[in-house]
Amino acid sequence: MATSVKGISVDMLRHVLYSFINEQTLKKASAAIVDHHHQLPLSSLHGAGTLSSSDAQRFKMRADSLLASYYPRYYGYYEKAIGIYTHVSDQYAVFYTNVISCSPREALYVLDGLLEHNTILKIKEHTTDTHGYTEIVFALCYLLGFYFMPRIRDLKDQQLYGVGKQGKYGVFSPLLNKTVDLNMIEEQWEAMVRVAISLKQRTCPAHLIVQRLTSSSPQFKVSIVFVGCF
Repeated sequence: MATSVKGISVDMLRHVLYSFINEQTLKKASAAIVDHHHQLPLSSLHGAGTLSSSDAQRFKMRADSLLASYYPRYYGYYEKAIGIYTHVSDQYAVFYTNVISCSPREALYVLDGLLEHNTILKIKEHTTDTHGYTEIVFALCYLLGFYFMPRIRDLKDQQLYGVGKQGKYGVFSPLLNKTVDLNMIEEQWEAMVRVAISLKQRTCPAHLIVQRLTSSSPQFKVSIVFVGCF
């Protein structure tokens, strides 16, 4: 770059790199680009900026990294990889990016982008593939005011819920093999609302809260309620 631009030296570029290029400044710059893009008249031809989707890409890692893990599906058992989980709006703007490990389920990171993107986009609806969906993400999206619309593969093999054993759902009845315990939801409602408020106020990264709810023991009633309360 120094040889391509007059008046710019290698030392100047190194100073900018080491002094100003970091995670915080990159996030602010990305948010500024997304905000400007959203206000362009051409962007509204694609969408209103209220619908988004998220998915991960895997990249092989040569250097050591705490996030790197083996991903046999693409790289066998000899090379490690990391995931880049991105959130894209219906205006084709990448408004949030997160570097993740390939080991955990992608659903852990769905809410991070929806709650922490720091742009002017007002996301109301979100889609993922099957890897981005769990019952807990469904429940949290409902409490947070997002309309969650995952593309679920092999729907007949998934664990789906009806409200009450006497409910009638027509052609969908064979798919609803579980029932929601309304009494337990009522009992744990305040705890569920506290979790949702913590997410909105960003007291803790969303993926850590989702991971805690996912891996909790059966004695942790709040996590049980989130499974199926949507």
